[in-house]
Amino acid sequence: MALTIEKYLQVIPNLVFPEDFIARIIGLPDIAITSGTTVDNITQAKLDLAESEVWYGASGMVSGGGYSKRINNRQISENQITITDAMRDEWLERCNILRDKLGLSRYSERRLIHDVTTYW
Repeated sequence: MALTIEKYLQVIPNLVFPEDFIARIIGLPDIAITSGTTVDNITQAKLDLAESEVWYGASGMVSGGGYSKRINNRQISENQITITDAMRDEWLERCNILRDKLGLSRYSERRLIHDVTTYW
């Protein structure tokens, strides 16, 4: 089975980006990739640009929390990934490495999300 653009852009292990997040990225004017397109039918430049936008979006994510729900006598709980400032900085750098490769300007900072757990 061929790898689709939606699967290709799931770049962070143990974290699944929502469909609408991926759809927004592949729908950007500079990227404009049709949903369901296999990666072997996409130029490397568009793949790199789309991936850089995913890394940039990830660099502004918040972490923590989770959810639980009760089904009859069972309770199902799932924690979310914990995202640190160091992870956000690394993801921004991955974004900028791809942007450098394409000759695009670097994003200067992530979206001003800070890990304040050390203050609690």
